[in-house]
Amino acid sequence: MDTTLRDRTCRGCGRRFEGGPRAWYCPACRHERRKAQSRAYKVRRRMGTSRPLGSVDHCSVCGAAYTVTGPNQRYCPACAPDAVAAVDRQQALDWYRHNRDHINPVRNAKRRAQRESAMPRTGRPKTTPHADNPVASLRRSRGWSQDEAARALGISRTSVSRYESGRLPIPGPVRLLCAALMAGD
Repeated sequence: MDTTLRDRTCRGCGRRFEGGPRAWYCPACRHERRKAQSRAYKVRRRMGTSRPLGSVDHCSVCGAAYTVTGPNQRYCPACAPDAVAAVDRQQALDWYRHNRDHINPVRNAKRRAQRESAMPRTGRPKTTPHADNPVASLRRSRGWSQDEAARALGISRTSVSRYESGRLPIPGPVRLLCAALMAGD
């Protein structure tokens, strides 16, 4: 049976300990943090700044009043899904920026392998609209339909389809026009 328990490094004291994926602190530091949090809560409660469950507070997004149902609640039920998703999205982006040097080479190698794999019947490489296909790149960046791309490039809709699929080689003038239109973005 596979387990998620691994050796972790405590963010408080730097000691090694066995813990789950979200374990940040060793048991000793975790105990000290709980004691500190309990002391801080007692101070907030004495000062009257804690929010008891069932009390009324105001949403930090829209300002509407809501009933407190949890200690970390900041949003009314109407704003909560979007606000929590925005925070989650930002955390995911921060994690990606921190780990992209490790992720991108693996992901790019997989993409290259998919692109370079041969089609079963013809033996030609699969052609997908990637950066090496200027017509597809232009359409994707502008959000154009095939008709709109055909009008902008001065070619037929059928030609756009054939250039994108790789059935026809893209002539130099169309390539240059795509580059000029992309540069105009």
